[in-house]
Amino acid sequence: MSETDLELAKTAMEANLKLLDGLLEVDPDNRELLTLAAQGYTGYALMFVEDENPARAGALYQRAKNLGLRALAQRGRAFLKGDFNARQLAGLTKRLKEEDIPAAYWTAAAWSSSISLDRTSPASVAELPRALGLMQWVYDREPAFFHSAPRWFFGAYYASVSPMFGGDVDKSKEYFQEALKAEGDNFLLGKVMMARSVAVQTLDRELYVKLLEETLTGAPDEPPDLRLMNRVAQIKARAALLKVDDVFD
Repeated sequence: MSETDLELAKTAMEANLKLLDGLLEVDPDNRELLTLAAQGYTGYALMFVEDENPARAGALYQRAKNLGLRALAQRGRAFLKGDFNARQLAGLTKRLKEEDIPAAYWTAAAWSSSISLDRTSPASVAELPRALGLMQWVYDREPAFFHSAPRWFFGAYYASVSPMFGGDVDKSKEYFQEALKAEGDNFLLGKVMMARSVAVQTLDRELYVKLLEETLTGAPDEPPDLRLMNRVAQIKARAALLKVDDVFD
């Protein structure tokens, strides 16, 4: 995650993911390996696949979700199938411990991303409350996890869905402001998420351009583990700026 050469990082991630796959063949119930693989496939799909090949990204997110559920299943076997209802999820999350936060986060992130890429499927959309419930569990315990990732997540979520399904732009702005206060200007992907969600939802072209241009300016105190993701965010920002007229026409 500290590599700034995107091609080198992409090649290295591919090799590491296959290494993790091989290790899991030998030790299929290793929670640490399962969690790392869920994180790896989620990050790889987000950074290198989703914009160019959404269908492939969806399959990778599904793989990441299933790996994460396998890690969580060691706290409750019902996690494995992923077909629990809200009441069952409440019972399952009571079994989770602080050390399960990474597995829960990457599972929920991959799950929701998979659903987002398959919104025309009623069966897929019906799974959204499970992913949201799992992410809420993470937020309630460690909202600052991975540079406030749960805060950025809910900021994007509440601005991206219809009010009929719980969307709320004001609530979205609250989450984003909470994330910005905690992370400053260092998590550049968050600004891209704000532009694509809040700015588009409110038809605020000025905010859209401002956030994307700030992303291109860079992070003043960039942590090493955000170098790769921030370079990816800048690529996404450049592409989004080229589409500004299409978005707001």
